[in-house]
Amino acid sequence: MKEVMCVPRHAMIKLIPQPGYTFYPNYASVKRCSGFCPRNKSCMPVRKNVRKIAVRMDGYDSSECYHVLLEEHTKCKCQCSVTENHCNIHQIYSEDNCACECMNKRKCDKERQMVWNEKLCKCTCDKEEEICSSGLEWVPSRCG
Repeated sequence: MKEVMCVPRHAMIKLIPQPGYTFYPNYASVKRCSGFCPRNKSCMPVRKNVRKIAVRMDGYDSSECYHVLLEEHTKCKCQCSVTENHCNIHQIYSEDNCACECMNKRKCDKERQMVWNEKLCKCTCDKEEEICSSGLEWVPSRCG
């Protein structure tokens, strides 16, 4: 079971130099969070540090020693990848579901001819707008 736990593991990271240069080696091994987490959660770092890696940087007519700074994960935890910060003003955060959920969804079930719009987080009319007789106005919130 230990091999599937959420822990820092060695990962090969491609080193990307500025245009016109190459790095040797062009990959580095650093620890990154990886492993199994229960539903709606991701293996994420809770503690990190910066690792300095020496490489040779070759340019058009030069070659020099160069240091690349890479983030290394030192402690990991299964956490919600969606946080309260991802929710909009019409949503509340559900820690149990690791999701932003619309506040008024249940109200919509009681309204006839109305359907729930997940993007807008509100009930919308299921009918096409009708042209009303003179003196009357179509009201989308009432679906009529």
